[in-house]
Amino acid sequence: MPTFIDHGSNSSSKEVKRKYTIPQKLRYRFTHVWRRLYRRSRRVAVVEVDSKHSSYTMLVALRDGIHSILTDPNIPGSLNHLNVHDLTFVTEKELQLDDEKAMHFSFASYASSVFSTIRRVVDIEESSFLHSIANYSELYMEFVSNSHSGEEFFLSYDMRYLLKTNKKSEIRFFLSILGDYLQHFVSYPHTLLVKYVGCYSVKMPGKRRKFFLAMQNIFFPPDRIKDRFDVKGCLAGRYQKPDPPGSNAINVLKDQNFINEKLEIGAEAEWLVQQITVDSVFLRDLCVMDYSLLIGRQTLHQSELSQTKSEVVTKIWRSLSPVKRVNHPEANGMNNMQLSETKTDEKTGTSPLDELDNLPGLITIQPSSQTTTHIKGGMTFPSSLAHSIERFNSEHRRLLPNSPNALHIIDGLQFRYYLGIIDFLTQWSYMQKAARVWKMIKYCSRDHSTLPPDVYSHRFITFITEHIA
Repeated sequence: MPTFIDHGSNSSSKEVKRKYTIPQKLRYRFTHVWRRLYRRSRRVAVVEVDSKHSSYTMLVALRDGIHSILTDPNIPGSLNHLNVHDLTFVTEKELQLDDEKAMHFSFASYASSVFSTIRRVVDIEESSFLHSIANYSELYMEFVSNSHSGEEFFLSYDMRYLLKTNKKSEIRFFLSILGDYLQHFVSYPHTLLVKYVGCYSVKMPGKRRKFFLAMQNIFFPPDRIKDRFDVKGCLAGRYQKPDPPGSNAINVLKDQNFINEKLEIGAEAEWLVQQITVDSVFLRDLCVMDYSLLIGRQTLHQSELSQTKSEVVTKIWRSLSPVKRVNHPEANGMNNMQLSETKTDEKTGTSPLDELDNLPGLITIQPSSQTTTHIKGGMTFPSSLAHSIERFNSEHRRLLPNSPNALHIIDGLQFRYYLGIIDFLTQWSYMQKAARVWKMIKYCSRDHSTLPPDVYSHRFITFITEHIA
């Protein structure tokens, strides 16, 4: 039965880390790389994770764990005052395999109530999230990207959510800045930062613990998207060979492919420049770099190019919906959120948090002076719609389209754009400083992706701004 770990309890036993021999590490790495290269060579972008897939058992265990935490009535969900102690949920479960064998695994969900609150802030209903991310009647899909990070990407069956594997160091860092991340949503409800909506890990017998971040899929709905770009603001090593005409593979192009493109945003151009600047400065202050702007583009239908007054009113209402932010008075109570310590498992000698036990314990959310007051239902719209639209800019808002995933969609003059800032968990460390020297030698150029946060932020803002029309 799922249990909470008491924050007040102390465990005297030390964490015992599983040691892997060099041959085991090489075999694990070779298998992983070979599988990715094989699928890339076949130009397979999305494959179902069925019982023959190497990640099937792990994802079934992950689904069971997520389903447990989302359906257990004893687990606190989204709260107005996040002052609970038990934010880390840990359970030992038994997985029944198809061949009638049982397998025990360990599942952990980190900062559960915080992510539940984030889901509320970005207008995700818990029932809808459960149906998408932990559906027993549907299979996950693996997305084979052209990313060089080596991480794995899995999609929910309806493609609304992405599950990405992450390094322990990245998870540890993200949980340490979770308060700042949530506060950014309070101050800037229409931020372009990718919406992380869950953090989990699974430990299968004889294997390393794997950490996952669940996020909204920026490219949703994907049906009509024709072009996809991953833009960092630099050119060295940033070229992706386009697919031949008629190819059905999903190919994400890069900066050199984007250099002659323009984001023809129109009326929302000023807002977009401001939001890109605000988001990038926020990441600069966190001392992170190497993030990028994902861009998807689809042609608008003729019926979508014009809009009636009633459609504008609908957009205004969606943009002012109270679920898009945490109520201003409630933000005062978002203090003293403790990340709970975890006990060491007596059987395996390992902790579900693995190396995450050095997390700072306090997350503080302060109310923003720029956060607007609570908008209640039945409000009367001002007679001047133009005045209302102007007010959105001062409140860091824009008109949201009446479509799914509206926070990442902007309708321009001829195209609909899918926009989101991703991969902002890379800290400026000694490893990155060494990589910077290596890339300068490799490319004979300083225009690469590994730069100090302040320089990276300035270049990122400048590059994107120059491509907004």
